[in-house]
Amino acid sequence: MIQMMKNVLRFACAVALAIVPAVGNATEDGADVTSLLVNGKFDASGGWTATLNSFDIDTQKHIMEKWWTDWKAEQTVTGVENGIYKLEVQGFKFCSWDWALAAQEWMNANGDKTYNSSSVIRLNDKETKVQNVFACGKTDLTVGYKDSNLDYYVPNSKDAALKYFALGLYDHEVKAIVTDNKLKVEFDCSSAGFWNCFYNVRLTFVCSEQSDKYQEECDAINNVNNKLVPHSPKLKTGYANPLVDHHYIADPTAVEYNGRLYVYGTNDHQQYENADNNTYEKINTLSIISTDDMVNWTYHGEIPVHDVASYCSCSWAPSIVSREEADGKTHFYLYYSLNGSGTGVLTSTSPVGPWTSPLRKALISGSEEGVKGNAFDPGVVIDDNGVGWIAFGGGQGRIARLKKNMFSIDSEFIDPHPQHHNEANELNYIGGKYVYTYNLDWDDHSDWKLSNEIPTGCCMSYMVSTTPLDGNSWVYGNNYLKNPGDFKGFSYANNHSHLHKYAGKWYVFYHTLMLIDEMGFTGGFRSLQVASIKVDEENVHIYPATIDKKGVEQIKALNPYIIQQAETTAATEGVAFVKGSEPGNMIVKPGKAFIRYGMPEKSIIQVRKVDFGTKSVTVSAHVKGNGTLKVRKESPISDIIATLTVDSNEWTDVEVPCEVSGTHHLVFELEGDIEFDHWHFTGEEASGIESFKSVEKGCETPAYNLMGMPVHENCKGIVIKNGKKILR
Repeated sequence: MIQMMKNVLRFACAVALAIVPAVGNATEDGADVTSLLVNGKFDASGGWTATLNSFDIDTQKHIMEKWWTDWKAEQTVTGVENGIYKLEVQGFKFCSWDWALAAQEWMNANGDKTYNSSSVIRLNDKETKVQNVFACGKTDLTVGYKDSNLDYYVPNSKDAALKYFALGLYDHEVKAIVTDNKLKVEFDCSSAGFWNCFYNVRLTFVCSEQSDKYQEECDAINNVNNKLVPHSPKLKTGYANPLVDHHYIADPTAVEYNGRLYVYGTNDHQQYENADNNTYEKINTLSIISTDDMVNWTYHGEIPVHDVASYCSCSWAPSIVSREEADGKTHFYLYYSLNGSGTGVLTSTSPVGPWTSPLRKALISGSEEGVKGNAFDPGVVIDDNGVGWIAFGGGQGRIARLKKNMFSIDSEFIDPHPQHHNEANELNYIGGKYVYTYNLDWDDHSDWKLSNEIPTGCCMSYMVSTTPLDGNSWVYGNNYLKNPGDFKGFSYANNHSHLHKYAGKWYVFYHTLMLIDEMGFTGGFRSLQVASIKVDEENVHIYPATIDKKGVEQIKALNPYIIQQAETTAATEGVAFVKGSEPGNMIVKPGKAFIRYGMPEKSIIQVRKVDFGTKSVTVSAHVKGNGTLKVRKESPISDIIATLTVDSNEWTDVEVPCEVSGTHHLVFELEGDIEFDHWHFTGEEASGIESFKSVEKGCETPAYNLMGMPVHENCKGIVIKNGKKILR
């Protein structure tokens, strides 16, 4: 009976494949060709040839799975067009209920965790390993299986798996070259263990042999296929740009709070994790980073815009302002593009959230009178009288006054007449004047009328006015930031900047393709950079800036004797970031930042210019899991100065002796199944965090915010006191 069922399945597959027509030579690049596969969506029986104990593979609810036994399933399609194909699929392997065996499953020969299993997905002769079920770590889901050794759940049934897949977890991708009009897809679970589960197959025709990008794709396939390991350009060179090397962020804006600069941007990394190319439609969150020295940046994670404002399908290009309100609190107002159709707003009383939506619809819609369609890329400023102003637009610019509540319009929409307007609107208030910056288009500018000098393509320019609601009052300044492609070593891309004065110096924040270019990647994913810029505040003149990869100087040393967050970095490699328990707090662990590529040999965090003074005595880290944290001076290959070991499922503070003097870079190397929250040193005359006095009087036992900055004992929110986080 079993053999007969196998034969029936093979016969059904053969008949189905026989009726698949030859593709010919007309398939469009990027076309979805999943329909070439019989039962490619796992919603019926048949299609997949059983090559090992697989006659009863379950293919219901768009899932192909099998429990308890080794198995293989494959399908070959003939008559396809030659070219490059890409197979995408979600899936995982649950090798055992036994935690020890599960841990062994994802280790390589050196004992390093790869988070892969022995199961393989193949496309022709190329393959990628299937993720271990524990690879994605903690989520907000509380369905499935939770072992006593885990602090999170993993799927343990088909219905549970669908919930995890819906979060976009367990993604795999493999590309292959077809030269004989034949394409083979294989799920090799011949060392199956406990359970293999696959979902959401997609087959894409990347390009034909005649395509301009064919050779580039061939080279990438032959050199990558999950083997290329991304190395940080910041670790290799000491660059300060891009601001972070583990996350793609674009379209910057910034606000200062309690002496710290918070920078917000479009979360290109969300698009990267869900698509090959940056076409923006997958982005519905915004990213936050912050600094107080311009070189070491703290990654605060994402603002879940769509979750907060359900009417928002996409969120791009934010602009943020803050103001102390009647309740005595500083309120933050964050404006953002609702894809290309409008502008939305969120509010918070903290620069890192939580955020709320004061409206149930867009603040500005492209359908409103006076807007003329494009109502995106907002730029907002609050002037010295406490009045808010907003600029926005694409292909045309508009400016309006905001009501006191900051989420209502209080004037007509004014046209400041920005010639060759494209996008990227921002507003500043400098020397008693309003400064409107915007991005010019790529068109021929020979018809330019606003100045004698014709601006270059896709540059950033500005206009100035003292009466913003008089459209004829706006006077053109000049082109202050050319397109990145006009500077040596950078690629042409779109352009978006933010001007900000911080710690007495003017900076221009912008984005480029530097990170993917330096790593040899493609896809158009952008990264944030910063450059110094000269601004004449008295005459309100912005001089042209020059950008480079080196970046700006560190304006002060990092203090090791206060709490420093593990997510504060100058450079990284092979680390992943997961949400902590409070808004804006992230946890660091070994893992891939760039999910399509191999894992670096080491998991590294570097912070720069740490001033130890005369000498430190100990180093302490707040960690959990089973692993080690090695501390080095200067570089990842320098001698180890301290090793902290943890073996605990609960958060614990591990402290060891460590003598360091002078100013040095520090490198933390994570090994094993370790999670890292924060760190600090003690000095010769210190006995820990308690010895450092608060800047506020009357605070007998000092408290610190999540950035390690001393705060008043009575401050509200999350503070760190005696080494512990407390909600006040």
